[in-house]
Amino acid sequence: MARVMLVDDDPDIRTLLREILERSGHDIVAETDDGDAVVGLATEHKPDILILDIGMPGRDGLSALRHLMLREPSLNVVICSASGTHGHVVDALRFGAKDFIPKPFKPSRVRAAVDRILAESAGEPKGA
Repeated sequence: MARVMLVDDDPDIRTLLREILERSGHDIVAETDDGDAVVGLATEHKPDILILDIGMPGRDGLSALRHLMLREPSLNVVICSASGTHGHVVDALRFGAKDFIPKPFKPSRVRAAVDRILAESAGEPKGA
């Protein structure tokens, strides 16, 4: 299964995501609530998937995403945010995010995004 890093300033959201993903067999390798810490932790822990909020203290999620993609262009990032304006979604995808999950989210939506990204990373066609 996947090694996942969670980045959200809300500890309840991180707990919920951790529970959803661990029940699906994934390992949570790192968590942070600080946008400034994202790049260093991602470099250190090398997650298969990083789930990233937009609104956080320090560096916001879109800025962190741009910086991550310069250093780790193959990193699979999923934005999970209540800041789901059309502009945020477009920017996130343009900067390299693989998916955008709006909050509040259903567990099935999180699992589907992770499963799809893992399948695509393994070379399976979309929808397989």
